[in-house]
Amino acid sequence: MFRKILVLMFSFSIFLYSQEEGRDSISLDVDLESSLNFSVTSGDWTITWNDSSAVAVDNLNGNKIIIFTDRIIINETILPDSTYQFTFQSDDFSMLSIVGPVVSYSFDWHYDFGYSVNYGTFYESINLESPEDFKPLTFFFDEKEVFSEVTKTKLISERIKGKSAPADLKQLIELLSQDCDINFSELLKTFAFKEISHDTVTVQFGLPHGCDAEMGKFTMLDVKFKVTPSKLKFFNEAEQNETLMKNIGGLFY
Repeated sequence: MFRKILVLMFSFSIFLYSQEEGRDSISLDVDLESSLNFSVTSGDWTITWNDSSAVAVDNLNGNKIIIFTDRIIINETILPDSTYQFTFQSDDFSMLSIVGPVVSYSFDWHYDFGYSVNYGTFYESINLESPEDFKPLTFFFDEKEVFSEVTKTKLISERIKGKSAPADLKQLIELLSQDCDINFSELLKTFAFKEISHDTVTVQFGLPHGCDAEMGKFTMLDVKFKVTPSKLKFFNEAEQNETLMKNIGGLFY
């Protein structure tokens, strides 16, 4: 079970303040939402997080990876007519699951630039062993298996019905991208591990909108996968640590 560590003092730090001609810019690293920190050892990593930040430390060499941190940026601009224009940017993260070296979290953004607004939500995962890997789901399942299981779901099967049958995952994503309401482009990265029963794990994909006309649309897709014996140890550890979505997934579970 992950350990709860009581924090007695809130942290609220200004990490950037710059004043330019006609503009004040303040960027805030926010750590106000929670007085509880959580810590768990998963494989060779120790991951510590709260409602606004997460850090992983490699227990073998001490290397540190900042997984996410909430951010708010507020800009104030004086326009030529002496009026003020405010812009606002907010990045909000929440931990979803930790299985082996793969950490999954939700990302909610809201940007208001005065003349335009952009907002949305999606899941994102990182393989701590290979942070530059844009396909962390393949640490557990190969692309052929992902392709096979995803195409069986009602959401996907209905979308490709009557179209040329895709031969692999790449073709499937290209076909699904013809519609702009859901962004499938990073399917192998936008997921979290929901729960496991025996050797079957439920992966929940959290997909953002694909175009401005569908801004704010958030789609969750549950897909079941069989876990190979060599990878089952990671899920057993996550069950023991209570770091699947059913334990720490909050509103998204």
